[in-house]
Amino acid sequence: MIRRMYLDELNEEPIFLLGVGRCGSTFEQTWLNRTGKAWVWGEHDGVIGTLLAWGQETRSSQNLRKFCYPHIGEDIKTLIGSNLDADATQVAWMNGFNGDDIVQIERTIISSLFRTRLPAGRTRWGFKEIRYGGKVRVAERLLALIPEGKIVHTLRSPFSTVESSIVAWNFTDLDLATHSKDFSKVDELYRLHLDRWQTTTNYFLDLELQHPRQVFTSKLESFQDNVPGLVDFLKLSVPAAEVPSTTRVNSNARKPGSEALELFSDLRNKSRPIVADVAAGAEYII
Repeated sequence: MIRRMYLDELNEEPIFLLGVGRCGSTFEQTWLNRTGKAWVWGEHDGVIGTLLAWGQETRSSQNLRKFCYPHIGEDIKTLIGSNLDADATQVAWMNGFNGDDIVQIERTIISSLFRTRLPAGRTRWGFKEIRYGGKVRVAERLLALIPEGKIVHTLRSPFSTVESSIVAWNFTDLDLATHSKDFSKVDELYRLHLDRWQTTTNYFLDLELQHPRQVFTSKLESFQDNVPGLVDFLKLSVPAAEVPSTTRVNSNARKPGSEALELFSDLRNKSRPIVADVAAGAEYII
């Protein structure tokens, strides 16, 4: 009985912190988890994408749509008792679920996963993830499944994001390049991370234009100024906690040397024309 009452009190307006990575999402996750009733879980290796891919495959299966789904709800006893010579295919594909049931299953699984073991006193669930950008398009499916949900698009300037990503995730390649003077690998990594920033940023900015009540872009550089708007967007039920400084956000444990910093400077200059349009759309002056 206590468990049932607790579930009934849960707020089903989840918070999804999504972005490209090295963009301040962990900073915002930590801040939100200090504001009151909300609890935003960490990353989960993009497994919801796998769930939704299964759901899409099941809903769009040509055979299920042809042989199974049109007959959902028909009298099974009558079907079993009929002439099998005429109805063998229908019997062979007999099931009790259709595409609408799959949609409900997807919603239920996602909700159940992140409502599980919420800390005491927390009644609003959420998660952060950096794997749901434009190429996988999970974010728009989340909005369709859970239209009461809120996406916070966490964003950081392109070059800061790219260079932080290389230092955090590809430091060995960067170190080898500076010692060997062969910078081709770092140049490739820079372009790959920059392309990911552009693709993801474009995707979420477009999604915000389409769904302004469900998507809010939160830029790291202006986070403190944007807190009132973010609190209003998320309809936080208590005053926001004191906002910490963003100065040390994404500070890497390893520090690039002077040669690496010089290389980054050169790559920035080369990349400005490539990223200029998307950066301007995000109101960054590069």
